[in-house]
Amino acid sequence: MSGSYVLPLTALIASIVLLMQNIHRGLTLVVLAVSGVELLLASGILHFGLRGLPLGLIFGATLAVVGVLLYARIHRKSAVAAGTLVAFVGLVQTLAALRLG
Repeated sequence: MSGSYVLPLTALIASIVLLMQNIHRGLTLVVLAVSGVELLLASGILHFGLRGLPLGLIFGATLAVVGVLLYARIHRKSAVAAGTLVAFVGLVQTLAALRLG
């Protein structure tokens, strides 16, 4: 498995954990969609881009913001861990897109 798969796969698994526990379905579905698209992009199944906007920055910032919102609203240990992973993956991807990490 390539390193480009690890972060989107982590976010996808964390979103599935949150979805199975019925944790804020709307936010969880956003994370599921973003991480799923990222995984498809990393695997080469899906190809698209936006002119002038790096997708890594958009997806990373989305995961970071939604992950922090989920983390702030949940109290179960496994859900807190999943929310933390989503926020961490988003932060790492945002920093990488900004070339700070």
